[in-house]
Amino acid sequence: MSERWKLGWLESYNAYTGEPERFVYRPGDDEHTRICVRGENCDEDARRIVASVNACLGTPTETLEAGVVVVPVEVAREYVESHRVPPTPNAAENQRRIERAIAATQRLDEHLAAALSRLQQNGGARR
Repeated sequence: MSERWKLGWLESYNAYTGEPERFVYRPGDDEHTRICVRGENCDEDARRIVASVNACLGTPTETLEAGVVVVPVEVAREYVESHRVPPTPNAAENQRRIERAIAATQRLDEHLAAALSRLQQNGGARR
């Protein structure tokens, strides 16, 4: 995995245009790989670039190009845990009632299917 990108400390101005500029770089590369950000919002834009590139480290480019959202497992776990509903005192009883209702519905479906089958076999007439 590549090293994380960083925001350059020094604010500078373009020698030709006088525009403010800020550098974003990845330490460890030969002569640092750099991105020059220019314009009025260069500080904000440079910070966004650093945050975006670092957030995407380790995600294949094809995944990013496909527009797939990738959430780290730890972040997903924290989200699930923070939204977990604590069990209520009657949770176990409610679960048992739900299971009994499901079983009764399944038995009813079986009886109805058997009755329909008998009706079809008898040509609609009852014996």
